[in-house]
Amino acid sequence: MKSNNMDNLDLDFDTEHRVWDKLPTMKAVVCWLATLFLLTQVVFFFDSQGDDVHSLGYLGRKVQNRSFIASTIGGSRLNGHSFGCSRSAAILAPEIQKVSDSRYVIPSDVEPSVYCDESASHETLRAGDYIEKDLLCGARKAAMVPLAGKPKLAFLFLVRGEIVFEPLWRRFFHGNEESYSVYVHASNASYDYPESSFFHGKSVLSRPVKRFSMTLVDAQRRLLAHALRDSRNANAWFTFVCEKTLPVRNFPFIFNYITNSETSFVEAFLPKLATRRKWNQEPEFRRNQTRKGEAWMSVHRRHAGLIVAESKLYAKFDRDLVGAAHDESYIQTMLAMVDAQGIANRTVMYVDWSDPHHSSHPSLIRVRNATQGAATFRKIQQQTWNEDGYFIDSRERGSDDNEPSCMYNGSPFSNCYMFARKFAAGGEEVEALLSLPKEVLGY
Repeated sequence: MKSNNMDNLDLDFDTEHRVWDKLPTMKAVVCWLATLFLLTQVVFFFDSQGDDVHSLGYLGRKVQNRSFIASTIGGSRLNGHSFGCSRSAAILAPEIQKVSDSRYVIPSDVEPSVYCDESASHETLRAGDYIEKDLLCGARKAAMVPLAGKPKLAFLFLVRGEIVFEPLWRRFFHGNEESYSVYVHASNASYDYPESSFFHGKSVLSRPVKRFSMTLVDAQRRLLAHALRDSRNANAWFTFVCEKTLPVRNFPFIFNYITNSETSFVEAFLPKLATRRKWNQEPEFRRNQTRKGEAWMSVHRRHAGLIVAESKLYAKFDRDLVGAAHDESYIQTMLAMVDAQGIANRTVMYVDWSDPHHSSHPSLIRVRNATQGAATFRKIQQQTWNEDGYFIDSRERGSDDNEPSCMYNGSPFSNCYMFARKFAAGGEEVEALLSLPKEVLGY
């Protein structure tokens, strides 16, 4: 029986062989197809090397959610222009996720800002505009250069003038000089920090700011631009704070928490429909793409570069948004459109919006004695739920764009806050805060 099976097998093979010999055209077609396949693979390889090296820089970072690649490709367009994503990036996804430093450089094929295009008309710039063209364009170029040196955390102080909590900030920074840099933008441009001040010599070119205008965004971009261009410091992360902000943990804890994050800490939730209906977002973007969130964000270098480089949405918000907080919407909307999976959709700044009568201002954090101060700091330090945030009474009901648990690199119920504002700055409160021991503050 076995012999018959072998005979049949030999017969089948001979039959196929004879048929194959009689079909030279079939052989030629198969060989031609095989050659064409090899050629397309070679072309694809070189095309991906030339086109997607920048996509790797844009997409290449460690992310736990693998859907990031799929959600970014085809969706990372701003007003019809890609920010560096292309079709073959999906095929290279496993390789991309091994790249750990792409948070620190923007791709060179990011569309240039209109301010950096010498041939473009600058009619979009307002008369007396506070955006320094050379500063922003230089910052954009600096953000495209790979980071060299030990990464630092840049603290961007957006203040009016005097910083009354300077003694506490001095304590916080002490002994960590190789890991931080400080930049101050005082809206009172005439304010001068004395030589004895910790903040002396750390001011950037500052301009007045006004609520419900792009001047606050201008101040944010100005701070980012100076920090990006500072060749003395390898600034990898950028954190915005104000004069009523205090750290709630020690420097090493905050530095490690922020710089090891896979995402920038930017809050960007869908605001109520009534808020979105106040102005016309089209044709630049759809109404349901509008986002809102706290201005006190922490972003990595790539996102900082995108913020200073972008101009089309900036012009749209500047021209058409009236009677609203631009600093709580422009950057949030832009980053949510460009890299929704690359932001944590929360900040690391505790702000108490829980008072139903807060109007447009959060509740002051009042510390009148050491006991009250210790309880306040421990409460903030122990929070793993984002329950006092700005989005509570501002977001659209039923929207799921805010996770109540504080996610950190994919882990829920993580520590939420590294900083807090707005601390009352009266004489009694300042003295009480200064009296808090290291065991409470961590510094």
